[in-house]
Amino acid sequence: MKTRHRDSLRVLVLPAKPFPCEHAMLESVFAERLPARGHHVRWVMPSAPGAPTGSLRWGGSVVDVVRGSTGRPWSGVSATYRVLLRASRIIRRHADVVVVRNSIRLSVLALVMRRVRGVPFVYQFSFPTAERSLRLARQGRVRTPLVTRIVAQVGIHARSQVLRRADAVMAISDAMRDRLVGTGGVDASRIVVVPLGAEGSCPDPESVDRVRGELGIREAPMILAFGVVAPERHLEFLVDVASEVARSHPDAHWVVLGPSIDGEDRRLRVRASAAGISDRFLVRPAVPRLDVPAYVAAATLTVAAIPDDPLFRMASPTKTVESLAVATPVVGTPIPDQEALLTRSGGGVVSPFELDAFADAVRSLLDDPTAARAMGVKGRDYVLATRSYDLLTDTVEARLRSVVEGSVV
Repeated sequence: MKTRHRDSLRVLVLPAKPFPCEHAMLESVFAERLPARGHHVRWVMPSAPGAPTGSLRWGGSVVDVVRGSTGRPWSGVSATYRVLLRASRIIRRHADVVVVRNSIRLSVLALVMRRVRGVPFVYQFSFPTAERSLRLARQGRVRTPLVTRIVAQVGIHARSQVLRRADAVMAISDAMRDRLVGTGGVDASRIVVVPLGAEGSCPDPESVDRVRGELGIREAPMILAFGVVAPERHLEFLVDVASEVARSHPDAHWVVLGPSIDGEDRRLRVRASAAGISDRFLVRPAVPRLDVPAYVAAATLTVAAIPDDPLFRMASPTKTVESLAVATPVVGTPIPDQEALLTRSGGGVVSPFELDAFADAVRSLLDDPTAARAMGVKGRDYVLATRSYDLLTDTVEARLRSVVEGSVV
């Protein structure tokens, strides 16, 4: 028979992330807005190193934090087992729907529990991490053990099966949806696109002044790139662009902000030093998520130089959305979702991932600050009208309710 309709849903989310967790979409939609609408959201996560365990509050939701990995051999497997065990207990008694984000192991549990308990399962797919591991291994940029590569291949195959069997799939972009339908064999009617969004609150002028003061950049133009500093992003491209732009704008300062992977921050600093711009090309570690908008607002423009690579063509341009949300214009490459966003909003300039073209695009905004500011304002208006987290919560809530009301127990 059909499950009875409930005004409120009991949602179990398994994000395959340690807690505390800084993730804009998870926090804004699942931890804050869904509970504010009367839904009961519960999570199971492993603890981050040194973090407490137990039942904790996250916004309006509850997180069951189990002991996480210690870095020792097999501790990661043990942590996964603890997550699986705790999640299975919750599914039996306190879940109308299970949402798994980017985890094959947790998806297998969800599929088993759907068969046993009739609880529907939604898979949220944001980035092909297994493909990333294999790509870096083939390029020789990261040493990847053979067993890791085998596990990645098995994971890709298993994920394709999971995607076909999930009650619904949340894809990060239109391009990902099209690929899942075209080559993945996923029923289009079960896919809903849930891109990353933006809050829309602008930092106060004091916060912006504080950021520029800390960076040592007062009146000079500031170009910001923010996000993960990873090998596959080829951020050395920005050093070359900065060197080219310096010919006409020697006072322009560049800031790369974000967590570094595999020593990329050191490699960027060495390259900037070799180019003679180390005093104008700063590489800084990640800051708390709530502090990022002040850095974006402090920038004259941001750059989203995403390589034209299959790994990124399916991506949602998170940093572009966050930039436009505070009216900072963007120079970005033509990744499908990013190109559509910049073109439709008028919030920036689209340029190929080519040195001369990208440098010219950056210069065009530096040469005309008035036009650049106008682009940022148009971008903000568009993002708030189409990508606010309130709108994305509407989409998520509607899809969760549809799979619950259509499930069989």
